Amino acid sequence: QACNLAAADALHDHLMLLNPDAFVLPGCLAQLSRALAGDDRVAAVSPAVYWDSQQSWRLPPSFLPTPWTDLALSLGMRWRLLGEFSHRRYRRWVWRSLQDAGTVQQSMLSGGNMMIRANVLKRVGGLFDPAFFMYYEDTDLCRRITRYGLKMLLVPQAYVVHRWQHSTSKHEPMSHSAAIYDQKHHAG
Repeated sequence: QACNLAAADALHDHLMLLNPDAFVLPGCLAQLSRALAGDDRVAAVSPAVYWDSQQSWRLPPSFLPTPWTDLALSLGMRWRLLGEFSHRRYRRWVWRSLQDAGTVQQSMLSGGNMMIRANVLKRVGGLFDPAFFMYYEDTDLCRRITRYGLKMLLVPQAYVVHRWQHSTSKHEPMSHSAAIYDQKHHAG
């Protein structure tokens, strides 16, 4: 809700969402701003994300969860050949996204490091749905952006370090938010 309050009072055309455990590298904000300014159909952009300050470990881009991706992941964990096939496809997609010299259209961007057009927020129903305390609020936002026919881009020339960590304490709130997301977007 703090992000929603800040977005409501924003004075600039572009808003940068950045988690407290992340920091932008030199030139990142300018690159992201240029990518947004280049096409009015682009609602949001994200930089390439490194896990460490030495820029040794690059995190893969995310994909928008759907009932089909959930089914594929579930079946892939049950049947080895299907899992290997799905994993190869996913690796090829990640590799293309990370190796492309230009911007790459994405179906999902992380809210932990995303620049978004301020004027898009009214069209898509605001920044973050307050039903999500934490987790999946960015997934919901990306789903709404996509629903309005707007684009999201990965800008591989812009860099951020996100010292993201996962712990078992996140499982319960993530599961709770995933259930809210599924009920909102995939109730049928």
